[in-house]
Amino acid sequence: MTTPPTGTAALIVNHAGQYLLHLRDDRPIAEPFTFAFLGGAPEDGESLQEAIVRELKEEAGLSIEDLRPFTVVDSPARRIQVFLGHWDGDAAALPLTEGVLLRWFDHAKLPDLRLAHGTREAIELHRARTVDVTSAGTTTAQQQPRRVTSRPRANRPPVPHAAVGVGIVVHRDGRVLLGRHRRGTHELPGGSVEPGESLPRTAVRELAEETGLTAREADVRLEGVLLDSVADVLRLTVVAVVTAWAGDACDQPGEPVGDWRWWPLDALPDGLFVPSAQCLTLWRPHLQVDHPPAHRYRLRQP
Repeated sequence: MTTPPTGTAALIVNHAGQYLLHLRDDRPIAEPFTFAFLGGAPEDGESLQEAIVRELKEEAGLSIEDLRPFTVVDSPARRIQVFLGHWDGDAAALPLTEGVLLRWFDHAKLPDLRLAHGTREAIELHRARTVDVTSAGTTTAQQQPRRVTSRPRANRPPVPHAAVGVGIVVHRDGRVLLGRHRRGTHELPGGSVEPGESLPRTAVRELAEETGLTAREADVRLEGVLLDSVADVLRLTVVAVVTAWAGDACDQPGEPVGDWRWWPLDALPDGLFVPSAQCLTLWRPHLQVDHPPAHRYRLRQP
């Protein structure tokens, strides 16, 4: 009796005949630092189809309309149902939440990659079924321009030496939202970027966690970047302006910053947290706020 599959994966191909592959990280996972399809195991009560739709959304924000069962492959951990789908988009722009990177690869580049079990088997089956042979004896895939690949230098992450965070400006009627940290500084909402997050997603998450205000990523405008250092640690702070939100700012359980108030821009409190002060003067250069210098880079908005 054939063992039914208990895992899912998505073979996603674009109009150029390229395949979307995901480089796994070294967290507890089968075959770390290999290139594989997006996918995962079903949750309780989920069908395989429901599981792959959820996994694509969670891992990369993807929604594939024509996703359908394609083949079954074996991995060291389980049998995997591979689904086939088509998508033409910028893989580098997807909000990857797991792994190292997500890229399109030509079939000709696969021998250069360390692939997870079953990945090559599924791709070769797809090629055999769909590659169009022309009258000249060449294939559609062979006629596509070669794409240059990239890969990590080593199987270990770089040595940490930088902190990346977001300072969030929420303002209305000439006032800006500031809270008071338990150590006494006045600060904007904000915090560290978590692995796999986009900057707008970080801003939305931190705003909700610290103040209870809810916003959409589409309502976050990235204003600029600040670069300075504390001791030997580089600090990169992105200024994010939230243009629309819902709710009232209030103290949140377990958060070190509270007592949220709307402060007039011409009467800001003393004792601003340094990154918050830097964010405010990048956003509004006329503000009379003193702070240590930082390299400042304003971002052009589309």
